[in-house]
Amino acid sequence: MNRCKKIAVLLCALILCLSCTCCFAESPDFYAVGLEVTGVLDQMVQSRDYLELFMSSGANWDLLETKFNTGDYDAPVAVYRLSQPDPMEWLKTIMPEEEMEKLAALSPVLQDQLMARMKGMSTLSSYVNAKGGVEILSLTSTLQAILDKPGLEPEETEYYLFLFEKGVPVVVTCGRNTASGMFLALDKSETESPEALQAALSPFGLEVSPVEIPEAAAAE
Repeated sequence: MNRCKKIAVLLCALILCLSCTCCFAESPDFYAVGLEVTGVLDQMVQSRDYLELFMSSGANWDLLETKFNTGDYDAPVAVYRLSQPDPMEWLKTIMPEEEMEKLAALSPVLQDQLMARMKGMSTLSSYVNAKGGVEILSLTSTLQAILDKPGLEPEETEYYLFLFEKGVPVVVTCGRNTASGMFLALDKSETESPEALQAALSPFGLEVSPVEIPEAAAAE
């Protein structure tokens, strides 16, 4: 009987260990990839030589220095997972009725093409950043990082929003063998709580879920 109890205890411990490993392996991997992406963006905003390759001589460098070059992109204060259950709901909020009728009249192939553009964060980020004005939209369009990540193979593309004490929020996209990031110029009032963030992103059909920052990273 004692032997059976020992075996049962060992099996339970093994199952618990495996489940903890799965939880630990998934989140920190995405978190670490996200930090790589935000680190590249941090280098971009600090390098005028790099930016001058893409930005015109009349670019608003003061805006870049005061709003984007904050030096804290290695220390997120919060991370959220973003999901977009139904891009069509977002389209309904931004397209007038006559445009929706045109959409409905398109062939299935063209409708699929439009939905492919609406999925993910690229087009959506442009809409959010455009609210900040032309200069914000121009800067965020220029400041985008793309990383080759062999071995990164999520079942589906994952999206995470990294928030910082001073820096502009960064959307990190983790796809198959690649990761990318771009700034999402939300107001501080829109990121002060999970509820405020959800309210800000709901019109775009997004759902937000807080992600726990790994203890080791939080302690640094």
